[in-house]
Amino acid sequence: MTVGFERLVQGVDSTTTYAVTSRTTDSWLAGLTGSRDAHSWQFNLRRDQDSQFGEATTGLAGYGFKLTPNWRAHGSYGTSFKAPNFNQLYFVSPFFNGNPNLRPERGQNTELGLAYTLGTHDIKLTYFQSRITDLIVTAPAVANAASARIAGWTLAYEGQMAALTFRAALDLLDARNEATNLKLIRRADQQLTAGLDYTTGAWKLGTSLLVASERFDNAANTLRLDGYTTLDLSADYAVAKNWTLQARLNNVTDAVYQTANGYNQAGRAAYFTLRYQPQ
Repeated sequence: MTVGFERLVQGVDSTTTYAVTSRTTDSWLAGLTGSRDAHSWQFNLRRDQDSQFGEATTGLAGYGFKLTPNWRAHGSYGTSFKAPNFNQLYFVSPFFNGNPNLRPERGQNTELGLAYTLGTHDIKLTYFQSRITDLIVTAPAVANAASARIAGWTLAYEGQMAALTFRAALDLLDARNEATNLKLIRRADQQLTAGLDYTTGAWKLGTSLLVASERFDNAANTLRLDGYTTLDLSADYAVAKNWTLQARLNNVTDAVYQTANGYNQAGRAAYFTLRYQPQ
């Protein structure tokens, strides 16, 4: 069991005039997790008192059942609350206009999953759905969408074989504004991630792949952003017990792509890092 209190104090220091420059959120929270035989459970409850947006109560209930030594099913239902940030409310520029009338987002989130484990190999299939009231959108203007639905599937695998570690995940997503039935901006319908690590002695070599399908960049669904693929490479060397030298080469193929229209992402880039981490 966990019981806690949290205070978040936010303030703005800007050359732009903001109608509100500070707010405080006091939160009480409690959680209970446990298991017995083939059963496992989780319950969370949170109460937020926001000086700007008032009170909100959110929570989560989850349950898992081990069908066999290898198969496990689980499900959960939770609610969420997200207040708009100061920029969304008040920031004004030639390219962005805040909306002081924004309301907080409130969501209802459901997840169902099935997992299979065999030795060092794990496969998980998960269905998820979120219904969000007053979703904050930024195109064509900052506003609340009356209702949005984000649903999809994730198929994930993680495994180990000798010195090799594998991981992969395929996400299939349908994210829509329910009032218009148009897709929410900048969310790919399909996304694949994959990675492979090889460890030998003091060395750890890795590669990761990201493939994302096309997305829309405007609420009217008339401006498409092309899909893209990126490949990253890494090499870690344990110099000493607490010291690691790391080299990374991101976007190996120097792919040209945008996650927001008019903003190119970084091309091929190399990074060298010396890391100290006490053990």
